[in-house]
Amino acid sequence: MERPLGRYARHSKDCTGIPDAAHVFGACVANTILASEVSSPKQAEHLIASDQVQNLLHPDKWGAVHICNLYSVLSTRAEIARMADAAFDYNGNAPPLAGVHPDRLGPVVLREADGRRVLKDLRWGMPSSSFAQGQAAKKRAEGLRKKGIPYDWEELLRMEPDRGTTNVRNTTSQTTGEINKHWGRWLGPESRCLAPFTSFAEPDQDFEKTRGNVWFALDDSRPLAFFAGVWTPHACVRAISKGWEEMEVYAFLTTDSAEPVKTYHDKAMPVILTKPEEWAEWMSDKPWPEVAHLQRPLPNALRVVAHGGKFDPAGANLQVGDLI
Repeated sequence: MERPLGRYARHSKDCTGIPDAAHVFGACVANTILASEVSSPKQAEHLIASDQVQNLLHPDKWGAVHICNLYSVLSTRAEIARMADAAFDYNGNAPPLAGVHPDRLGPVVLREADGRRVLKDLRWGMPSSSFAQGQAAKKRAEGLRKKGIPYDWEELLRMEPDRGTTNVRNTTSQTTGEINKHWGRWLGPESRCLAPFTSFAEPDQDFEKTRGNVWFALDDSRPLAFFAGVWTPHACVRAISKGWEEMEVYAFLTTDSAEPVKTYHDKAMPVILTKPEEWAEWMSDKPWPEVAHLQRPLPNALRVVAHGGKFDPAGANLQVGDLI
């Protein structure tokens, strides 16, 4: 009997027509399975059939996975620092960004060891799970074995490319009710951060089902707000061509969708903090259980401000997030 991940890998190759599709998308699905903390093959089968994984099985095109992977920061660095009470900006000359994309630099407010808040540019994409990386490395090892190419497993696993995880949803195990083992290490005060944004895009999966981007903001003027984020120093291979890299990375939490986002994308929405007291609580010394309540939807507070494009049309004359 074909195992669930094997069936997924075969299906992903079939539906994309690209031989390496299973290798890259397989890590995404493996990470989804780990995040849900299923253990038995039968549970994995049910998860593979779920809407969450089917969204990965049927992307618009190669690489287009339907989660919140695009947002803008049209505010100035000075405004971000002022609102977040950041004492120092490591890149104060950076311009506003009409589009921030995965594995590109985005401004993040974090706490340094001395407790002061600073504004830094980090790469978008937290470490993927060891399970996901292991599955991808096994796939690569299988290909090498078929070609008769020798390899060192530990080195192969270490050098397996990790594109990073941009959205953090399952902070609590759905089976045990305890803190998720993978994400729990970054939910403490030292790893929480604020990711500023003025608008964000979600694909239209549920209204007209065009898969085109729908842009949301607090109002048409794109006022500044913050995603509840996490960050960490990290080292890995993002792309084989670049090899081993040391970096600082971040992602932001997501939660159940609420209107008006839900009309277009009913799976999830980012965790949005709009009030100074929420920013202060997220950046406080409180342990995760005392701030977990902030991972909640924000109903009827947003509006649709634009449609389409890989950057917010309000910032059409600005650059997108810098490539690494």
